[in-house]
Amino acid sequence: MRRENSVLPDFGGGKAYNVDPITGIADQFGSAAMEYANRAYSRNAMIGWVKEVSRRGRNDWLPSGVSPKDYRNMFLQAEVKGSDSFARRMREIQDIEKRRMNTKGPAQLRMESLGQQMSEYIFDKTKLVTKPGDPSNALLQIGFQSAFGFLNMSQFLIQGLHASTIMLFHLRPVSRVPQWVLPFVDSTTGPLM
Repeated sequence: MRRENSVLPDFGGGKAYNVDPITGIADQFGSAAMEYANRAYSRNAMIGWVKEVSRRGRNDWLPSGVSPKDYRNMFLQAEVKGSDSFARRMREIQDIEKRRMNTKGPAQLRMESLGQQMSEYIFDKTKLVTKPGDPSNALLQIGFQSAFGFLNMSQFLIQGLHASTIMLFHLRPVSRVPQWVLPFVDSTTGPLM
């Protein structure tokens, strides 16, 4: 069978097509070039930021003990001080670049740490048997944190609305509502923590 012959239909009856090899290579090159250009831009932005800070004499912003040629760590560990227009602009640029590089801020790291500690505490209290080295443990933990949203700020509003709706419209005493809403509250002893 040759490439130009009629092609079997795709799964579900849709029309299948043959991908032109040159188009496939060009698409891969485009995505690789885009990634390279993004990395080059981020590197140039960090170098320019550090050099501008040094040129303006704000060396107290830069961390001590870091090599002057290590622009990445100098940029990431720098602490912008002051509230003048230059400081505000440099803080803004630093925040934009950090978001572009997907670095986590101190608040996000702290919330992840608290969520991790809470899930470990709950797993210990429920005495759930897990097998070390079993990949299902990691899946269980990911599912646990995403489904229940412990200290997950994106779930906070939804869980708060859910709890307030139950408290508002349920006819039972409000003091018993937390054990229905929060899975880690024991009805006999109160909160597990």
